[in-house]
Amino acid sequence: MLLTPSAAGEAPEGLGSTGDPSFNAIWTLAWTPSVTLPAGPGPRGLPLGIQLVGPRFRDEALLDAAAWVEARLAT
Repeated sequence: MLLTPSAAGEAPEGLGSTGDPSFNAIWTLAWTPSVTLPAGPGPRGLPLGIQLVGPRFRDEALLDAAAWVEARLAT
């Protein structure tokens, strides 16, 4: 598994945009599974995210790892 940022900063304010996809575009092009997890609030109180990337065709292993990481972030 690879841990990366999911975006350059906080989530965008409002519902007009889902943010810049450039941090996950490479994983889409590589056909590797990725999942974003909440990592707490940023300076403006909006969510920050981290992204886990797994090996190709190992989606279930990635989701298992994501559940493990998310449980530790929640404590």
